[in-house]
Amino acid sequence: MKISVTVTILVLVASATFGWHQRIALNHLHDMEQALLANATNLTAGAKSGGAAGTPDTRMSRANRETEARTTAARLIAALKEVGIQAPGEEYQVVEKRIEKVLDQMYHMNGLQLRVMIEEFRNCPHLEDNWWRNQSIGAAIDALADTDPKSAMAVLTDMAGQLGDSSDRFDHVIGKWASTDPLAALAWMRGEKIQGSRAFVIGLAAKDPKLAFQSLVEFKAYTLHGSSREFEGGLDFDAAKQIARTARTLEERSNMLGILRELADNAGDDPDHVIQHTVQKALMAMAEGIPTYGYARASVWLESLDLRPGEAAQLMNGLRIAEARTKGEAGQWFEWMGEHLSPKEFELPAMQMGEWVIENPQAVEKWLAQAPDGPAKRMAVSTYAVNVAARQAEPEPHSEPTPGTYPVASAVDGRPGFVTSPFTGKIIEVTGTPSGTLVADPTFPSSEKKYFRIP
Repeated sequence: MKISVTVTILVLVASATFGWHQRIALNHLHDMEQALLANATNLTAGAKSGGAAGTPDTRMSRANRETEARTTAARLIAALKEVGIQAPGEEYQVVEKRIEKVLDQMYHMNGLQLRVMIEEFRNCPHLEDNWWRNQSIGAAIDALADTDPKSAMAVLTDMAGQLGDSSDRFDHVIGKWASTDPLAALAWMRGEKIQGSRAFVIGLAAKDPKLAFQSLVEFKAYTLHGSSREFEGGLDFDAAKQIARTARTLEERSNMLGILRELADNAGDDPDHVIQHTVQKALMAMAEGIPTYGYARASVWLESLDLRPGEAAQLMNGLRIAEARTKGEAGQWFEWMGEHLSPKEFELPAMQMGEWVIENPQAVEKWLAQAPDGPAKRMAVSTYAVNVAARQAEPEPHSEPTPGTYPVASAVDGRPGFVTSPFTGKIIEVTGTPSGTLVADPTFPSSEKKYFRIP
């Protein structure tokens, strides 16, 4: 397994800094390595001589494996000390390659070897620098998480506070544990009363999406107020989206819909609408990639779902029309929306129609020429006209209202270049217009012009 870039950089910085400032002579390093290996050899002799007659081969084998692990750890400790030395004039990339080669050995060790190595790192008197020691231990914990995440978590918990900020490492370990042994990881999380871990619930989703959604609610793996990795109107439900994205085929998406419906049906008392938002964001994420199946197949699949009120709207909010545009099927998808969504539900998907108009107005005009009359076509005509008018509109100085009385439009979250009219509430495209500029609302005729400022 390849060592992570983060670990490589951390150890590179630590070792290069150590080597550059300390300038340890190579003969001293070799002496240190020989001392470590001699200690490991003594352990081997003790293991062999201390065994009673008739000791099972399995116990001797384990003792030998532990001794081999200590020997490997001794070599790696010495090597890590040595490879970090940067010779005068030597390129930094050469040092980095040596470090990566040594650390790659760590990622090929089994769980027993890694546990012994961590013990050696913790107790080795030749690693005087605690920062350097902790980074070595951290790299070993990351590697151990890939083979034995339960043991990795035990080490990480035992060293709480000694490794500095371990939040990213905790996420890596708990995510691996949840994806390999979800029930054990769940029991540990409950015993430790840990809240808010998105990595944990996303890890659960690899084997049990239903348990993942339940745990998202139980362990509060969301943010109601504020933002972290994703901000949507004060609600962060990135974990819900990540769980939903584990459904890749149409069949898996159907199963995911069933899980979401069960979650919604058993919401119970939900004053903060956590389950409601979880289901909504998951439906949006579940719709990503659907156009890649082609309109004919995907639309038949959607019809087979017998969608409940509101489900179609959330799916269409997450449908990436950009994917449909590459297949020349954007118009068909908008027609489907017009048939299955109410005018209110159509507002958010209509924003993607505005993007289509801006990106390829010729394609829109071609579709409009043959599209059947209906909500989608009427919305397209309106959106087309508004976007064209917004780019052409210029305020007339003589008809402007009194200075200082212009209202300010509201920016549309997640849609740079789009604002909401303070007069009509309609979405208007204002790409390229500087903040504070006074513009005419294109939804009003020239005889009734109204003006607002760009936020």
